[in-house]
Amino acid sequence: LSNYNIVNFGRDPKNELILDSSRQVAYRKKQYPNNIMVSREHGKFVFRNDKWYIFDKKSTNGVIVNEQKIAANTEHPLSVNDRIVFGKNIENTEFRYIFTTKSGKSLTPSTPTPTSISNETPQSTQSQSSQSSQNLDPVALQKLIAATMQTAMDAQAKSFEEKLKARDEEAEKLREKLRKQQLKEIEEKEKENKRKHEELKKSQEELKKSQQEAERKKREQKMEIALEKQRIAEQIAKQKAELDKKAKEETAKTKEREEAARKKLEALKKQQQEIEAR
Repeated sequence: LSNYNIVNFGRDPKNELILDSSRQVAYRKKQYPNNIMVSREHGKFVFRNDKWYIFDKKSTNGVIVNEQKIAANTEHPLSVNDRIVFGKNIENTEFRYIFTTKSGKSLTPSTPTPTSISNETPQSTQSQSSQSSQNLDPVALQKLIAATMQTAMDAQAKSFEEKLKARDEEAEKLREKLRKQQLKEIEEKEKENKRKHEELKKSQEELKKSQQEAERKKREQKMEIALEKQRIAEQIAKQKAELDKKAKEETAKTKEREEAARKKLEALKKQQQEIEAR
């Protein structure tokens, strides 16, 4: 980092620190490429006032410093031996680093001065060479033609590199799209699993309530049956007592009638004896 004031990092090849890996890592019981945890433009290191800071460019999975996820779009100060993780802090990730000095020296960066770049195009060079070719000898003219051809070849090579870079950027965009799609699928599966878990929990609670309600009704039915048996027993006992009372009353009346009949018969016999005695 010591050669820059700002060091951008991410999966995009244009970053100074490129975080790219095809290594497979385990995440939520599945295997994924390690690089899907890192965004194309993940963040940057900033050196200001003799101190380094780390900045999260609102990446998908963030930046972790000393096991704590830092706030996005905010410069977080760094100290020697700080532990940094780019993306999710999963086991076996390749994007885990320790911030330290190089050979014990200061981290003060020395930003190189950019070299001057010519704005001449192959066409302008060729035009100038054609204008000056009349004043050149054959050897010089041959050298000028060779230089012009080299310039044209360099322009073609630059054009090819730009096209290749554009293709690489397009491929990177496709990989980024695929990575986001995979993360979206993971999140959707998590939501679906959470929904199913909540539905299962709700069903279990409803089943438990139904069982409790069934037990309550069963207890109430047992109590009602016991009360009904007691009521019937009391009713039978009452009816028996009434029948016993009536039977006693009938027995007493029968005895009274028998006694009256006996007395009447004795009176008749007495009358008959009196008649016979006369």
